[in-house]
Amino acid sequence: MTRIPVGYLQWAVNTTLDTPTDTPDGIFPFHAVAKAEMERRGERIKDIDISAHAIDRMSLKHLKVWHDHRTRDEGLFTFMQRTGLEAWKNRWTLPHEKQDDDHWKVFHLEIEWVFEELVIPVVKTVT
Repeated sequence: MTRIPVGYLQWAVNTTLDTPTDTPDGIFPFHAVAKAEMERRGERIKDIDISAHAIDRMSLKHLKVWHDHRTRDEGLFTFMQRTGLEAWKNRWTLPHEKQDDDHWKVFHLEIEWVFEELVIPVVKTVT
């Protein structure tokens, strides 16, 4: 477990991969073992993913929104995780467009968030 990349562990946790995994304490579903390993490493389990493209777009187009709405000592990435998750969770009450089965546009904090709905939502870009 200690050699498994964190990205794979995150995927296993989010997909609730239930392959039985033998551990010294018994047999557990792999997602539970992966979660325990992430916690042991001090990794945060994500509820939302942000693409590099979305971060670049936010830094070029919406720095004023970040400055106006960030919490104390909150960097751009963490701000996007927090507010992107707010947009995703409240998409039914915010102005939104469902583009197809997997893609959404949600309008929140003067930003158009473009999501892909996967195991966890992914912010693909902002406009």
